[in-house]
Amino acid sequence: MKNIVLKTCLTALALSVAGLANSQAADMTLDDMLTYSVISGGAVNIAAQPDYVTAPNVGGHLAGQAAVTIGAFTTVNDIYAGAAVTTGASSRVKQIYAGAAAGVGANAFAHDITAGTAVVVGANGQVGTITAGAAITLGAGVGHKVGNDYTGVVTRGAGSTVMHYLGDYSDTYHDWATAAGTSTGKIKKADDMAIAKQNIETMLAKTALVTPGNVDTNTDLSSSSIGNDGTTETFHYSAINLQADTDLTIRGNVTVIISENMTIGAGAEIVLAQDAIVTWILGGSLNLGAGSTFSGETYVDGAINGATSDIECGNLYATGAVSVRTIGDSCAQPAPDAVCPAWTLAELNLIFSAQQQRTQEATYKHSRSRGVGGFAEGSLRNIEDNRKYPMIWRVTTHAFDNRINYEEQIGDFVIFKRQYHVYPAHPLHIPITSSQYSACQEIVGQAWLNLP
Repeated sequence: MKNIVLKTCLTALALSVAGLANSQAADMTLDDMLTYSVISGGAVNIAAQPDYVTAPNVGGHLAGQAAVTIGAFTTVNDIYAGAAVTTGASSRVKQIYAGAAAGVGANAFAHDITAGTAVVVGANGQVGTITAGAAITLGAGVGHKVGNDYTGVVTRGAGSTVMHYLGDYSDTYHDWATAAGTSTGKIKKADDMAIAKQNIETMLAKTALVTPGNVDTNTDLSSSSIGNDGTTETFHYSAINLQADTDLTIRGNVTVIISENMTIGAGAEIVLAQDAIVTWILGGSLNLGAGSTFSGETYVDGAINGATSDIECGNLYATGAVSVRTIGDSCAQPAPDAVCPAWTLAELNLIFSAQQQRTQEATYKHSRSRGVGGFAEGSLRNIEDNRKYPMIWRVTTHAFDNRINYEEQIGDFVIFKRQYHVYPAHPLHIPITSSQYSACQEIVGQAWLNLP
């Protein structure tokens, strides 16, 4: 009978995983990667916290090819582990995806749990739906969604209660679950993890760019700096070391490629000056001394050792195990290159209609245009078109007609809908950023709309 029950349970898990595989796209963009505080080819260990705090001790999700363990009072988002997941007492986790067993500590919270083997929830823990490949053990006073009709093997502790709705849980769990929201992590199965690891390997291949011709052999960077304000630069080192209680200041937007290890002494710190941005690419391990503080988007061909160190901001992507105390949110990312904006006909008509509701109706109709009050495909002409059809002009600061002068308005983008020799034109103002404005100046000589 036990074999039949277990087979039924395993079949349910297989169907669940199959459905998940069909719904999950096999890709992992940079934005997806940045939602993960840690992606490790080995185990992940987050140290216990002294007490529960409302802000996460880990800013993003965690994913490990091996086991993932978080200590007591730790607050994280989603967890994926190729092996077991263990959460400490009074911890808080959104979704748990474990290739092997999952253990939730006493008084700990979690949303749903999917595990390849057994699931154990400690006394007075509160969790959502459980999908397990083996037995489920619920401690005393556990709130859960394992219904009494569940066909798998379940051990229910004294006072454990089936919850049907979020409102059935304690007020503390209700408030936490509402604030935490739903799962956003993209790594939910082995295939997803494999793609993330490929992305890491692609970045680590850049360590081959460190050559005898460009390598900086000064490895002690204690109380020094890398980079310059307002610049984007790449630096190559054989190794980097910081002495205890010193700092290394990062300026500008820098990529630091290190062929070997990076070691930070106890109490040392990486300082990001004036919103500096740094990407670390290491050919060896990252070793963080006790009480040290590190920052940056980091790729490591090896382990990250820092059980008593903190990541102020950043992401840790390693082929080996990762052990740290806390991890903040991702650091600032470079702003995308500004482009002169363009709009579809539908977008222009929506904007134009909204503005016309606030101003006096003033449109012009030509016998060969496609209507009054709006933009039609035939209305889109460049500035050299002398035919008497309605036109839209995209202009910036210059006087586009000798009889009409408009003051420079940085932050405004002016589109004129007009007919040939009809004055004055009636403008459509669309706010843009100063950087977009600068990009638009490059096409002033081609002032027509560049619509798709």
